[in-house]
Formats: sequence, C-alpha cells, structure tokens
Amino acid sequence: MTESVSNATTWATATFAASSLPDRRLHERLVRYGGAQAEEPAATTSAVCKGDSAAREGAYRFLENPRVRPEGIEAGPVAKAKADCAGRNVVLMIQDTTSASVKYRPLADEIRSAGSPTGFMVHTTLAVDGETGYPIGILDQQRWIRVPKAEREKVAEESAALKESARWQNAAMRSTEVLAGGDAPFAGRIVSVADPEADIYSLLRWHNEAHVGFVIRSKHNRAQADAAGLRIWDSLDSFRFLGTREITIPQRGGQGVSINQKERAPRPKRTAQTELWACSQISIVDPKAEGKPVVVNAVLVRESNRPDGEEPLQWRLLTDQPVETPQDVFRVVRYYEQRWTIEEFHKTWKTGCRVETRPFQDPETVERMLVITAAVGIRLIQLHRLANAADDNDTPCDKVMDEDEWRCLWATVEPNAPMPSSPPTAHWAFRSIAKLGGWYDTKKTGRVGWKTVWRGWFKLQEYLVGWRAARRLR
Repeated sequence: MTESVSNATTWATATFAASSLPDRRLHERLVRYGGAQAEEPAATTSAVCKGDSAAREGAYRFLENPRVRPEGIEAGPVAKAKADCAGRNVVLMIQDTTSASVKYRPLADEIRSAGSPTGFMVHTTLAVDGETGYPIGILDQQRWIRVPKAEREKVAEESAALKESARWQNAAMRSTEVLAGGDAPFAGRIVSVADPEADIYSLLRWHNEAHVGFVIRSKHNRAQADAAGLRIWDSLDSFRFLGTREITIPQRGGQGVSINQKERAPRPKRTAQTELWACSQISIVDPKAEGKPVVVNAVLVRESNRPDGEEPLQWRLLTDQPVETPQDVFRVVRYYEQRWTIEEFHKTWKTGCRVETRPFQDPETVERMLVITAAVGIRLIQLHRLANAADDNDTPCDKVMDEDEWRCLWATVEPNAPMPSSPPTAHWAFRSIAKLGGWYDTKKTGRVGWKTVWRGWFKLQEYLVGWRAARRLR
C-alpha cells in the first residue's frame, strides 16, 4: 500500500468529505478553512486567510456557529480514517489522554473555577498500521471539561459507566464500531493498545467478550484464579524465556511542576537491550466483579544492560495475542512500541498547530478548532513518517505529491540540473523537503524531525504560489 500526503486543498476535500454539517455552504467553508490551516498549521485563523477579509470573516463565523457541531466536523476525518484502513492486515487502536489549555484568560479562569485547571481534557484513539507503524487517522476523540473532584467522585459512586476511567472502554467500543460497522467493515485484525491507565478489569473482560485484540501495559499485579493466591508478576517460574530484543527509547523533554503536571526529568534517546519472557492462558479474577475469570497472556520485557543512572526499562504486558514463539512475542512487543505514535501525535498537534495559543472566547469555538486542527496534526505526523521512510524507497514521488509540487521542488533544490522527464523517487522528494526546512544530517542518523519537515513543506507551498503564477503567465 502506497502512503501519501496530498496538497492541502485535495487533502481537505477528502478529509472533510463525510463531515455532517447543516448545509452545503458551511461544508464548503469547512473545506476552505481546513485546507488553509493545513498549509500553515501554526498560523492563526486570521493569518491563514492571507489578508482576505471575506475569508477571515467566513472562517470566524464558521468556528463560532452554534449550528456546527464538533462531532459533525469529526465525522469526516473518522470516515476517512476508516476508508484508509481498508486493505491492511492489522490496525492498532492506540489510546491516550492529554490536556489542551485555553489562551483566553476569562475563559481559562471560568474553566479553572469549574474544576479543570488545564482547560479541555482530550482522549484520542488513533488508527495505526500494525505492520508498518504508519499513522492512519483518528477513530475517536473525546473532549471534556472536568467538573470539581468532589463532583466527579459523587458521579462515580452513582454509576461506574460515568467514571472518567470509563473513557477507555467507551473509546474502544466506538472505535471498533467505526471499523467493524457500515457497508464496508474492516476485514483485518483489530488490536487495542494502551498504557497502564487502561489496565481495568471490565475493559479486559470487554475485549474478551467482544473478540477484539489487545496489548495493554499492566498496572496491577492481578490475582490468578487457579493459583491459590499467586499473582501474575510474583514469580517468573511459569514464564518462558523467548529471546532478546533491542528497543529504542525516544527522547523526552523534562517538565517542571505546575498546576496540571508533575515534575519530570528529561530523558535522552537511547537503545535498550531487553529479555523477553512470556506465559500463556492465565485466568485472572477481580473480587469486585462477578462472572467467569478473564483469560490473558502475559509478556515481560526486561532491560538487561541498564546504563548507570538510567531507570531500567520494564514492560509488563497483558494481551490476547499468541505468545508461543519468539516471533509471536516480538509481534506483541512491536505493537506496544507503536504506542509512542499517539504521544508523537499529541505533541505535534499541540505544538505544530499551536492549539493552546488561540484566544477563542467560548468552549464551543475552542472545541471546533480542536477537531479541525486534530486532523491537521494527523497530516503532520504522516508527513514526518513519510520523510523518514527507508532509504531504498524507490516509489515515484508523484504518488505522494502532485506534478506542480515535485517540479517546483526540483527547480528549487536542483537549479543546475535539467528537469527529469519522469518523477524522481519519494525518498529524494522528502529529503529535499527536509533540506528546505534546514536539515543537515550532522549526526549521520538519517532521521528528520517533524518541525524540520513541516518548515520545508511550508516553504515549498510558498514557492508553489510563484511557480503556479509563472505557469499561468506563459
């Protein structure tokens, strides 16, 4: 399957094609604004209109229109994600939660007084190709403003379904319905992937009963139903050693203490040598839950060469996937490694689209902006992944960009070379875009950061204006 990122107008037309809006005029406005924002993800709403007062007024009217429901906008990107899952063997449904603060001070104060110091809470479920790691799109996104803690606890006492933790199961159910429902259900395997917050007994049971795959990092040392009080991770006696694996731990910046986050030390990128252990068909029980036990397989990933001063990597994974052979266990670990994709998405979306710096004055307008820019954030990380494709990628670049784009790019970065009669490779195109963004492979890794890719892509879009104008004058 050839992945591609089309020009902004084509992308917006396809991405929002199935968005459900009250009339055609509003739909056209969504496509225009979404395309303009995709060309300049970090620019303000006013800036992307490039001095066109009518376009600016139309964009603000759209974002402030109470008839435009965020879920109506979202229907388009979700339908596009489902369509793009077709033909794949495995789709990972990766979940995670983040926050999105608001810029407008009176609104921020209002939200804070209601019990939500961060602004919006956002829980995203991302579709990722289980074999290639390519980020496909958003299957589900929940956005809410927290009520005070006492009120949350009261609601949780009244109904487990209303707990904040229920977001994990709700997201899994809705995402599975997106993929498995409709006239063209996804024909491959579906596997949920999540961090320890999702180690919830009712969620594990739901996966068992719904026959949906899962790889969830364990938080609790759960009791085994048939082992006289023995818990899963108490002993390795029942685990089998199934080989070693090298895992790359990505770099992570540090953060200071604030009202909405704990202090966290920075983490440099490093490679961990790990041992893999597995145990199959473990029956686990929850004293608070009725019914038969839940059956899981367990995988322990344990670092064997921890550098001095570094916290050792250790993953305790619960899964329904086979763990009988080294290849089985490698596959499970590879699925969990893809969880970093959603962290990359949230960072790219919030930083690359600057969603926390836009001074909209009411929650509904902020939420509409969040939905539109989330789709743009997906486009950014897709562009980043394509730019870091394997060096031997000889796919013609007209599969990932239109003719004007690659010809303009060639004329810009190869000014002394004749224009080729056929499109150069996609690898050449993305490396050239990276160079436009100021990339130099000084560390000889061949890797390009998403900010560099975006800067290069943005420059190319600027050059295209002149290129197309020159063509019209011929």
